[in-house]
Amino acid sequence: MKIAVIIPIYNQAAYLHRCLDSLVAQTDGDFTAICVNDGSTDGSQDIIDGYVARDPRFVSVRKPNGGLSSARNAGMAEADRLGGFDALMFLDSDDFFHPQCLEAVRRTSAAHPDAVVEYRFTSSPSPDEFAACRYDLTTVVLEEDAVSDTVWNKLYPRTLLGDLRFDEAVRYSEDVVFTTVLRLRVRPKFWRIPLDLHYYTDNPDSMTRVRFDAENFRRRSVTVEALVRAFADDPKGLDELTHGSLPSLLKRYYRDLRKNVRFDAADEARRIFAEELSSLRRRGLLHRDRDCLKDVKYYLVFLYLSLRYGREAQ
Repeated sequence: MKIAVIIPIYNQAAYLHRCLDSLVAQTDGDFTAICVNDGSTDGSQDIIDGYVARDPRFVSVRKPNGGLSSARNAGMAEADRLGGFDALMFLDSDDFFHPQCLEAVRRTSAAHPDAVVEYRFTSSPSPDEFAACRYDLTTVVLEEDAVSDTVWNKLYPRTLLGDLRFDEAVRYSEDVVFTTVLRLRVRPKFWRIPLDLHYYTDNPDSMTRVRFDAENFRRRSVTVEALVRAFADDPKGLDELTHGSLPSLLKRYYRDLRKNVRFDAADEARRIFAEELSSLRRRGLLHRDRDCLKDVKYYLVFLYLSLRYGREAQ
């Protein structure tokens, strides 16, 4: 199985050596790393060029800055251009793999060739301790259908993805849109390796770092609309979306609104969120989950916000 690891990079020179070194250190060295420089200005390209010059497994792609979705799509396009890849993985440039990551996912994929392989991630213990630990992969018991919304902790068989790409209009929760469309449209089997194989860095300069303000909630509305639009011609998928993934996403957004939005931006962010709820309600897409009282509570809050905004807008 030929694996392409797609690495979107934007001004991550401080972390990039650690990320790329984690690929060099893999116990399974059969991979191609597609490094997509998304308009970096900090010397990231010089680092990439060094790896490309030393190791034929590293490939460089340069493009103007377009955001995380654009960079990942450029990496997928390069994988298609190079050809011959059986599976794709994504690795953010401020994170890194455990040395046995590729070995573990290859083992699992060999046993389940048509499934998405997922693995756990961690931000502790320290990076050095994480990189130094070793697992007995012969004793691993896989978990079935344990699915997270993150894109970068999975191996995807290339045939499953088809023409699925990242929506470049989405600048927040890109992973949620991609994985939800994959899960509800393609409906692949998922198997999870219950081992920490990915180290996640809580980086204040990350491409995906959250800034809680009104603009952030405008981007969240774009995400919600992209999800709904993705299932416009799929009534079954839309029903599953609006009774499952979408309410969960709205609850997360509401909790962020209450806890994290700056005071001076709260009114505008609240209005944007309420406007989105009102739009969903008018289209019959705002539902409650009758299996959980807590979800009913959120539904009533959402209903109140959407109705209040509707009255104020008239």
